Amino acid sequence: MHSDALALRARSIAAVRPSRPTETEGRHAQARPAETARDDRRFRSRQDRLAARGSPACQSRDVLLTALAECAPEVGHHSTGVGHLAESTAYRLGLERDQQVEVRLAGELHDVGKVAIPNGILSKPGGLTREERLVVEQHPVIGERILAAAPALANVARLVRSSHEWMDGTGYPDRLAGEDIPLGARLVAVCDAYDAMVSDRPYRRAMDAEAALAELERSAGFQFEADIVVLVREAIPETQGRVPGLR
Repeated sequence: MHSDALALRARSIAAVRPSRPTETEGRHAQARPAETARDDRRFRSRQDRLAARGSPACQSRDVLLTALAECAPEVGHHSTGVGHLAESTAYRLGLERDQQVEVRLAGELHDVGKVAIPNGILSKPGGLTREERLVVEQHPVIGERILAAAPALANVARLVRSSHEWMDGTGYPDRLAGEDIPLGARLVAVCDAYDAMVSDRPYRRAMDAEAALAELERSAGFQFEADIVVLVREAIPETQGRVPGLR
């Protein structure tokens, strides 16, 4: 399925509702030269930052990311990388600008619930016990509760809750499967996995970009939506210098 078809399917997802694109519009981002698309995105990002600096959503985001960075600095850095890659992928998918921003915020805030997880678990160098994993798997639910306290982040909260679901229904916390998972959450899940793999962790060293992409492709279909994995690969060059693993 191509990116224009994915954009059409997004109309049925409550959390992300792009308008119906024409075939030309659905392929707009892919058809343009990479450098032109990258320059356009950088211009729009600068304009968005200037326009939205004082918005309630961005103010809330900044407070929460600061708290997360104080609690777990490596998680805060990871969240920023996920947000950038998610926004770039949403652009290629053909989502409207407001939905791209929601997806970016969900990427940046998908781990905010980890502020309630003991640091001894988050920074544990070895594998987690079953009990510890169950504690960690509550962080999307906690994140949703935190974000839902800010009305401007209500849609983002729903995406964050579902950002760790798997296409085959074996993810968490609600065991959603396939298109029951909001499109924005499916997108964030792939970006989260990529950024995690190319970042150092207490229990392993970072993978290189190509190895991480190969792992995403192996997991496409049962963990990740295959078409989104393709779009993430295409979006990565646009985030060069902002997403780990790229030189």
